[in-house]
Amino acid sequence: MSPAGSDTPRVRAAPSCITCGYDLSGRPVDGLCPECGDPIWRPELVRLVAGGGWPQARAAFILGLASIPCLLVFGLGGVILGGAAVYVSMGVEREYRKGGISAAARHLSGVGQVLGFFGLVFGLCIAVIFFVVT
Repeated sequence: MSPAGSDTPRVRAAPSCITCGYDLSGRPVDGLCPECGDPIWRPELVRLVAGGGWPQARAAFILGLASIPCLLVFGLGGVILGGAAVYVSMGVEREYRKGGISAAARHLSGVGQVLGFFGLVFGLCIAVIFFVVT
């Protein structure tokens, strides 16, 4: 355990031990659970705390955002990028349900999914109108 005056960060919220459920409020992150003796900080938690899934979430957001201006290219650009955004964000959602992606990354991916769906639907509408009219 770390001395009281050390620079080791302390747990701020009201978390509980993953193993036994003991309240770890104010305990040093590099310490052990006083109830069961397991380490408070574990390597498998790094992905969750660091916000795993950000590359996929950013990709979904950027693809969804890019699908909107691509609607001007006969709708096909919006369909392609919008479909890709929806597909990528569905993968992010699957990983979130497994516990491997942070909620913030999931939300960013969700915005990309909405934008991608918009680009996909309106791109299809524009493409159909273009091909029917010409």
